[in-house]
This record gives sequence, structure tokens and C-alpha cells, in this order.
Amino acid sequence: MAKSSRDDGARLKKDIRDALRLWFRSLPAHVVESKCVCASGVEYSPLEILNAVEKETELGKDFIAGLCVVHRRMRKKKPNASVITLIHRSIVFAAEAGASG
Repeated sequence: MAKSSRDDGARLKKDIRDALRLWFRSLPAHVVESKCVCASGVEYSPLEILNAVEKETELGKDFIAGLCVVHRRMRKKKPNASVITLIHRSIVFAAEAGASG
């Protein structure tokens, strides 16, 4: 049973990394290097976050681990909730805002 839980955790981390890659590709060029993501009181650019996640640095691992914690807390309150869905919705929202602006 523990193996299944470990597999679920690995799958969640992979799904979050995949969603972050899609999010990154959806960003306008001027946002990619702007310091607009705050983690532990430090501002990072989306490019820095993506590189940390891809290279599995301490920052990248902590960022993914934090999103996993958020995901689990969301699911306790609402079983169908997902941090991955939130990332996907932010992509759609940004695309819609860009189309209307």
C-alpha cells in the first residue's frame, strides 16, 4: 500500500511539472524574465522557477513540494480540487485577457 502512495506522489509531482511547463509556454515574452513569482520572500522570474524545477535544484524541489502540499490541502476540503486545474485555468485566463486587451 505504501508503494501506491509513493507512486501517487511521484505522479502528482510529474503532473505539476508538466502543468508548469505549459504555463511557462503560455506566458507573454515580457513576463518570462520579470520577477513576478514570490517564494519564501524572494522574487523569481518564471524562467528561474522553470529552470529550477527542470534541473531539480533545491528551489525547484521545494517549489514542487509546496504545490503538492497546497494540492493535498485543497483536496481535503473539496475532493475534486486540484492545483493542476488551477494552473491550467490561469493559462486560459491569461489567454482570454490577452485576447481582449
